Amino acid sequence: MKLSYIITTYNRPQLLENAVGFIARERCDDSELIIVDDNSQSAVLMPQLVITAFPEAHRLIRNPTNLGVIGARNAGFSAAKGEYIIFLDDDDESLPNRTQDLLSKIENTAFDFVAGCSYMQTGEKEVVVPIKSGFMLSPEKLLLYPSHINAVIWRRESFKIGGLDNRVPYLGEHISMLLCLMQGGTAWLTTEVVARFRYIPAGLTKQVQEQNFLKAHLTAMYQILQEESETPVFRQLCDRVLTMLQRETILEFDAYLEKLLPIIRVFVTLR
Repeated sequence: MKLSYIITTYNRPQLLENAVGFIARERCDDSELIIVDDNSQSAVLMPQLVITAFPEAHRLIRNPTNLGVIGARNAGFSAAKGEYIIFLDDDDESLPNRTQDLLSKIENTAFDFVAGCSYMQTGEKEVVVPIKSGFMLSPEKLLLYPSHINAVIWRRESFKIGGLDNRVPYLGEHISMLLCLMQGGTAWLTTEVVARFRYIPAGLTKQVQEQNFLKAHLTAMYQILQEESETPVFRQLCDRVLTMLQRETILEFDAYLEKLLPIIRVFVTLR
């Protein structure tokens, strides 16, 4: 099988219906759709549209306990059969060109993953993120120009640990992509805009902002990167970022990226 779409959902049946509609519109041949219900209060039912669009290639997984978004994605990955993987959230929009554009950039290449751009809705404005694209990714560039998970296609064989890294809540996708590059993998950040999502203040949720979880999660991520890096220069970069995180008040993801830019510029030349 060529491609597995994995969509995780939790207590949002109406949003799931919308997400399934987007996937059915832009799906490729020889693909499957796996829905992972992360122990919703009312068990999710397989939408009829999935059965119609993927008559012989759909599956509903119900987690017996709530595993969180990364654990739920990994439950879907374990069941997936596709050569390539696209992870989705139930509240984001897949644009009609997503599968075609991402597949065309990863097929017949050695890339472990290809990341695209997204429309980010914030209030009444809509901007494209990442703000720069069209280049080979390094760990440093990925730190500065992260793509939304819905805009990434993975080569299945690139997962060395059987799925996404699950050590830090909400940041497992970022850590997995970074570790892949740090361990010799290659990836491309394409200019195509392939998805749309709504920006949540503080990068995660209101609760995260109130409890300052974002700073704690970022700190945990950089501690992992520092421990696993085999490059002294990159370990030094992580040390500088950890010092910044300890010193600064970081409540929003954009504020973190703004503080990160001058640190990374000391270590690498950015395009």
